[in-house]
Amino acid sequence: LQHGSQTETVPFVSRTDDLEYRLMSSIRNLTRAHKPVMGFITEPTSEQGNSYSMLQEQLGKSYEVRPLVLTDSTQLDSTVAAVVLAGAPDSVPAAELDRLQKFVDRGGSLLVLAGGMAINAQTPLATPRPVPWNPLLAKFGIGIRSDMVYDLVANEAIPLPSPVGRVLQVYP
Repeated sequence: LQHGSQTETVPFVSRTDDLEYRLMSSIRNLTRAHKPVMGFITEPTSEQGNSYSMLQEQLGKSYEVRPLVLTDSTQLDSTVAAVVLAGAPDSVPAAELDRLQKFVDRGGSLLVLAGGMAINAQTPLATPRPVPWNPLLAKFGIGIRSDMVYDLVANEAIPLPSPVGRVLQVYP
């Protein structure tokens, strides 16, 4: 696709179920004056911090993705259309939550990617953890609970330490 001096290439078409979406996205990217800004806030101590790079890359096709820090009061200005909250720190100061609430109140959007359980990689156990974003979500009648769903059909055998070494056992 070509519009003025800009060109956008649609990769090889192997399936057509999303072709219309891909064409329209390309046309939209070519014809708009500037990309909207999307802020990206990740938990500083998150072990999953790198796992969001693919998401940021895909969002970067349609948005200008900026890393944000809640402690910087200048970053949530009127140019930011949406904020991704990736992960959940143990706590967030009230001033920072208030800054996010004001952002939402003036029409900003949030995408919250957080869980209410902390999973220990060494021992396959999950423990409840607080979700500091819940006060923001309560206005919409939703929240992230600190519990889990247990699926007896989809559970799998995992290696567990034992006195004789690691043994495979169905997840407890």
